[in-house]
Amino acid sequence: MNQGDTPQDELRATIKRFREMKEEGKIPYLDAEEYEDIVEFYINSKDYKNAIEAIEMAMQIHPDNTILTVTRIALYIDEGKPEEARKLINKVLDDNSLHVRLIHAELLVVEGKEKEAGMIIDSFDEEEMDEIDCLDIGFLCSDIGFNEKALYWLNKCLELNPENEDALLAVCESYQSMGQYEATIPLYNKLIDKDPYSADYWAGLGESHFYMGQFDKAIEACDFALVIDNNTGEAYTFKGHAYYQLENYQKSVEAYKEAWALGSMETEFALMFIAFSYIGMEEWDNAYEYIRKALTKATEYSPLLPDLLINSARCLFHMNKQEEAHRTIESVQKRFPDNVFAYTYDGKFYLKEGNREKAIINFEKAVAISPTADTWYQIGLLAMKCEDYEIAKNAFEHVEKIDPDYENLIENMIYVTTKLLNERYIMINRKKLKEYLRTLAANGMARPETLIIDDYIRQAKKEGKSEEEIEKLIGALDQLNDLLKNFDVDQEEDEID
Repeated sequence: MNQGDTPQDELRATIKRFREMKEEGKIPYLDAEEYEDIVEFYINSKDYKNAIEAIEMAMQIHPDNTILTVTRIALYIDEGKPEEARKLINKVLDDNSLHVRLIHAELLVVEGKEKEAGMIIDSFDEEEMDEIDCLDIGFLCSDIGFNEKALYWLNKCLELNPENEDALLAVCESYQSMGQYEATIPLYNKLIDKDPYSADYWAGLGESHFYMGQFDKAIEACDFALVIDNNTGEAYTFKGHAYYQLENYQKSVEAYKEAWALGSMETEFALMFIAFSYIGMEEWDNAYEYIRKALTKATEYSPLLPDLLINSARCLFHMNKQEEAHRTIESVQKRFPDNVFAYTYDGKFYLKEGNREKAIINFEKAVAISPTADTWYQIGLLAMKCEDYEIAKNAFEHVEKIDPDYENLIENMIYVTTKLLNERYIMINRKKLKEYLRTLAANGMARPETLIIDDYIRQAKKEGKSEEEIEKLIGALDQLNDLLKNFDVDQEEDEID
């Protein structure tokens, strides 16, 4: 190195010399360390073609170099060539160095031998490991999905150096992989204190806030990331997700389009999320356009395919193409017979069309596939939106039996029951009304207003009820109104209705 040259200057000079010799058709005779630097440079630049070419040349000159061998094995794994990786690693298994053992563990995971990989990692003696060794083990464990082991070794690294930013960031990523987002907040804040101009740290903080349901904080953190670097794709992705959850669909469309343009979202996913945002705005034509684009990218085995087809049917239905909507969703039922949504949405379509019998048949099929509170709740919501409050009430009652604490259940049950009391001609007995009033009281809600008898009379006349039937109805409604006004929810007598 010339006086005043930095390591980066020396690396650039080495790479220049390597390229010039290649162009002349010569094999560059460089030190093993120089080749290691060249290969690492190409890998970091995601130029894997040149990285592989460089490592092949390096191994012709330094065939017994362990680090180069390990790097070649790693590239074989990245290329999806575990057989070649196995042949090469078998030649160096006698080398008990840390790097060989680490790459062997990674290969074993690729080969489906997680137990053997775990045994290798458990064999490391922490007393023999320095800060960098602990970090390397933690990185490897994180890469192969051993998050608990990753946290153990990363924390060992932090015990040796509490300020190691790479370890702190890796701990955050491990916690995120495990869904323990709350644990990452103080760590990300510590990283941001160290480097407040790191867009990656702010974006990571935004991701954690998003998964904790703190959508405003997620947007704020992502905005900080984008002020620092407006090409931070992950920040746009989670900003889009947060806006979507807040039902600010116009903003989510804008963010998703930016994330897509930057390549942080795969095209298929970006198109789908943009389409779903347009569905949220009920811009059915725009939604359908993006779903069709997503379908051109989705393969037959794509996990997104059923959702895309179902939502294309939803768009078609709202675009007044009911027959095509039914054909599309029925094709999903044939191709994916266990998909609950294919039946619940078809049920909704039939309800909208006034074909209650076919709607109920579809709802029953959905419940037969998945008799869960979630299925019944979705049926309840769909029926409620179609203003079929009897089906909705029945569905919510099933949810109550399975999971009485289901989120928003009580509010929805009260809503549909109130609708049944006030908007439709029904004969509700006093016992049912008492149960309803007690439910309202238990949840701190006001009892409904008295029933408007004239509205029920008009409805009864429209339905062709006789004068005698209307007279009985008026008497029943008078009794219900009396109960609404005067019933004491705390009374314990067991009245006979």
